[in-house]
Amino acid sequence: MKYARRAFLVLMGALLGSLAACGPRQTAPLLQGERVKEGVWNLQHKLQLDIPGQNFSLGFTGMMRLDLETRTAEVAGVAGLGLQLFSMRITPDEATIEYMHPMLSKIPHAPRYIVSCIRMIWLDYLPQLQLNSCLRHGEVLLAATGDRLAGLWPERVRYEDERVPFTLNVRLLQAHRENPQ
Repeated sequence: MKYARRAFLVLMGALLGSLAACGPRQTAPLLQGERVKEGVWNLQHKLQLDIPGQNFSLGFTGMMRLDLETRTAEVAGVAGLGLQLFSMRITPDEATIEYMHPMLSKIPHAPRYIVSCIRMIWLDYLPQLQLNSCLRHGEVLLAATGDRLAGLWPERVRYEDERVPFTLNVRLLQAHRENPQ
């Protein structure tokens, strides 16, 4: 178990360290497509991180409170049996880390990369991405497939980053709007 944990830390450190050298975040262009209605949404999803060639796979659950009007996301990641991985609040310009598991804290640039992925998927592109379509932004590919949950959100999102070969698959389990009008 100790060896597996150390191998995980080394692998994630290499993955996130190489991504930290990427340039500053660019503002996403407006997309042509159906825009999700404004409002505050509570989302629950399952995530699967796969790193081909390293034979590495990690599954975890995410909960998010997403405010599309203010473009803020309050996010928590939980691994098996309720082990909290992180909790943070993200805006287009800032991120506040409320909790980061000590294992993740040891990985260089882990908080920065987690924030970057959440911004790109949930704040920049997904609210405007059409179902069964994909979008390339530099070395990142984002695809939305499946049915629509709550009539609006794609059931599955695939995030691929070519800078370091990995894939993040997101399966939306629940989506409901706070105070529907």
